[in-house]
Amino acid sequence: INLSHNLMVGTIPSQLSSLQSLAGLALDNNIFTGAVASVFDSKAKGLRSLTQLYLENNLFTGQLSRNLMVFMTRLEVLDISDNKFSGSIPSFLFNLPKLVVLDLHDNDFTDMPTAFPPNDKLNFLALQKCKFESQEIPEISNLRNLTHLDLSQNRFTGTIPSSIGDMKNMTYLFLAENDFVPGPIPEWLAALTRLEELDLKSTQRTGNVPDFLG
Repeated sequence: INLSHNLMVGTIPSQLSSLQSLAGLALDNNIFTGAVASVFDSKAKGLRSLTQLYLENNLFTGQLSRNLMVFMTRLEVLDISDNKFSGSIPSFLFNLPKLVVLDLHDNDFTDMPTAFPPNDKLNFLALQKCKFESQEIPEISNLRNLTHLDLSQNRFTGTIPSSIGDMKNMTYLFLAENDFVPGPIPEWLAALTRLEELDLKSTQRTGNVPDFLG
């Protein structure tokens, strides 16, 4: 079902939760409002076959409860970016066994997991433009297969975690516009030999541009 890029309003019809063979649902770029828990929680009769869910660029609100989407064991793509979701990002999202793309950016989330669980499947993680002010980036290298990581525009504090240097598959790393402790461009970046894009804009870098960037 693809109803994206329309002018649809209101809440998501709860009847959608009974569709047992639905593989993809795209409701993005509309004007939907309200919470989504009544459709995508553990009480849903269907949606066990869902592999792609696109809800981005709407006006959804509420928190992501522990029961939300935990039954979607076939989910590969989840995009709920550019909404008004709030509260904490639950760690269970990183335990979904087939999830490859997780886009949560531009929401009102205020807390991240204290530590990310070990995960060899997730490739794409977007968390930019949320509300993580005055927090340090938690240990994230457990997401071992990430190729795309965007943590920009959050006002993170502390140092840039050196463990990111262990994420050897990284090709896109965006850390711009955060309040990191002033310091040089980290030497551990030299280990990320697959990098194609690196953004350290407005992160208080000092000193010289290191030779390894060449």
